[in-house]
Amino acid sequence: MASVRPDGTFGARSTRSSSQEEIVNGGSMVKLVWGIATLISLLVVLVLLMTGNVSL
Repeated sequence: MASVRPDGTFGARSTRSSSQEEIVNGGSMVKLVWGIATLISLLVVLVLLMTGNVSL
């Protein structure tokens, strides 16, 4: 799932050595993963609530 970013910085280390950029990119990737995980868990909870297996 490696994709080139709009500004063309795919290998941030090779173009310019700025660790801040890598931290920002990593943070956005972590946010994306957490967002997907949150959506999946919400969907699972919704399905369980609809089937009546979970009572809140």
